[in-house]
Parts: sequence; C-alpha cells; structure tokens
Amino acid sequence: MGGMGKTALSVKLAEQVQGKFDYLIWRHAPSRQELLADLVLILSGQQDVKLPESADSQISCLMKYLRQHCCLLVLDNVESIF
Repeated sequence: MGGMGKTALSVKLAEQVQGKFDYLIWRHAPSRQELLADLVLILSGQQDVKLPESADSQISCLMKYLRQHCCLLVLDNVESIF
C-alpha cells in the first residue's frame, strides 16, 4: 500500500547504516532484467560483463559479485512490479 511512509523509513535506516556496507544501491521499481544488469555493472567495477541469457544464470552471475561485496540493496516501490 502506498502512502504508509515505507520510503521515508527506508531512507532514515539507510542513512544510519550506510557506513557498514561497501555499496548502498537504491533502485525504484526496476524490472528484473534492468536490475540484474545494473547490479552486475556496479558490482563488477563498471566492467563490460556480458550477462548470460537465462534468468538463473544471470542470478548466479550476480551472486558471484554479491559474495565479494557487502551490499545494502533497497528496492523502492517494488510492490508495483507485482
């Protein structure tokens, strides 16, 4: 439900804990494809990484990078995707 203050609460929390993470990544309702590509690009140090075709392989690629970095990922308004 919109208008409950979830974003404001998320912003406050992110401000308080951001120093504990290598990356703080905030995205507003991205598609799965956009999100995976964007996260891999950021976490790879902006290297030109070719994402695999299948969703499972793309997620595996992302997981490889997530194991290397401590990240706080905030997906704002993600309920609109569902």
